[in-house]
Amino acid sequence: MMSRFIAVLSVLLSILALGACGVTAEPTSAIMISDPWVRAAVVVDAMPEEPTAMSMSQDGAMADEMDHNNAMGSTSAAYMTLRNTGDADDALIGATTDVAATVELHTVERDGDVMRMRPIKQIDLPSNGSAELKPGDYHIMLIGLKQDLQTGDSVTLTLTFQNAAPMTISAAVHQP
Repeated sequence: MMSRFIAVLSVLLSILALGACGVTAEPTSAIMISDPWVRAAVVVDAMPEEPTAMSMSQDGAMADEMDHNNAMGSTSAAYMTLRNTGDADDALIGATTDVAATVELHTVERDGDVMRMRPIKQIDLPSNGSAELKPGDYHIMLIGLKQDLQTGDSVTLTLTFQNAAPMTISAAVHQP
């Protein structure tokens, strides 16, 4: 009986000692997120047949073929910088939000004089590296908005990674 008590006490003391040394059961995330924001948008009833076609303006900026006065119509996009401070590669593999029916990871590619968005499976985050999600490049596409996104609002996004635990962030809404 006494030896069993000593064994249990020994295990408990070991757990306490590891906790005091900073060892925890769950590792902390090596993914750091900075400057998250979402493009302001107004929900509209009808979408053009090809909402992902974009053309380049004379100054090199992208101009969407949708009604630009209504931001991105019934779509928007989230941008941020993702930094992987760990020693192992990782990847952003998905995202969710309550403000859109569908959320996809996208990139933008040039097709002649037209810039086209296309869905991708992941955004790689090399060890000790980063990925910048920005207009005209990688971004998180919010499709089928359920509400207007006005400057000053914020949007909650949950990001899913290949290795790191999911992260929920708040992104401010503003015009680019």
